[in-house]
Amino acid sequence: MKYLFLYTELADYTIQCFKYHLNHNPEDEIHVVSYEVNGEAPFVFEEIKRLYKYKRKECDLDDLWQIIEVNKPALIFCSGWIDKQYLATIRLARHKTPCFLIVDNPWLGTLKQRLLSPFGKYYFGKLFKGAWVPGNAQKEFMQNIGFKPENIFQGFYSTDVNSYTEKFLENREEKRKDFPKVFVCAARYIPQKGLETLWQAFAKLDHPEWELWMFGQGVDFDQRMKHPKIKHFGFVQPKELLSKIKDMGVFILPSMLEPWGMVVHEFAVGGFPLLLSDKVYSGARFLREGKNGFTFRPGSIADIKRQLKKITQMSTAELSAMSDKSFEIAKEHSAEAWSTTLRQILHTFVK
Repeated sequence: MKYLFLYTELADYTIQCFKYHLNHNPEDEIHVVSYEVNGEAPFVFEEIKRLYKYKRKECDLDDLWQIIEVNKPALIFCSGWIDKQYLATIRLARHKTPCFLIVDNPWLGTLKQRLLSPFGKYYFGKLFKGAWVPGNAQKEFMQNIGFKPENIFQGFYSTDVNSYTEKFLENREEKRKDFPKVFVCAARYIPQKGLETLWQAFAKLDHPEWELWMFGQGVDFDQRMKHPKIKHFGFVQPKELLSKIKDMGVFILPSMLEPWGMVVHEFAVGGFPLLLSDKVYSGARFLREGKNGFTFRPGSIADIKRQLKKITQMSTAELSAMSDKSFEIAKEHSAEAWSTTLRQILHTFVK
């Protein structure tokens, strides 16, 4: 079976889902048209058999249609609605091939979203059979623009959890003896991520044993706070980040708005207690308040500091219990589940 993804920016976690599916379904092919890799997250992707990649900048409408005509995919998935040629391609293909919308925007009830609702019920209902989204907040959005609940599938953002699971199991006993006193944040250095408030909150934390490790780059990298206990590593490839897991303790993401936040899943399955802004929407799936972490108000230095301090006052045994809980919650959400959902959509809509 062949599948076509009309995508925006690929990330390593999506590639891992493609890889898992193709490894376990050797008769399948995945074709993906995508934008250039974001310069702020310059992933280097491995080559995978039967994964065919096309550069969006080299494809006009005729090229996109040619990919469909030649390969005859059983299903087509379109990432959002910002690319007009993608939508034009869907209009051409929808009569013969079931098409699905991929969206990570949560329902916020904004004026823009409420105005989109009646238009979406008319427009998107004609183009797409259903939607594939990360979680509940995105499902609510899709329902509000007219998709039936039974045609909305969750779990689009996932990854191969095996490498994170291996690291968790490999390091668990050592961390139970001496839990690393290191907060870690992996995020782009842009205003939306709320990094400045995190740095200020950490700088006010009177606990010299703890450090804050930062991974990422972006337009604000040159404005990063210089502090003896804050280390800025820049962007690192996933394998390099994995190699440092044993030395890191608690994951924190202070985003002002994070439609999903796949990095939360990755660190949760790696066995990290979580500190998340309450505007990080993957927190609804991966964080249980007081069980494996805490939430805070984004942009509030005082609230972030309060939760940082709470962590520093916990014992190794308490932090290790949170670590185990994060792993327990996150391990069920995997590339295997992603592949199962892809096959479920196929069997439901392709006779």
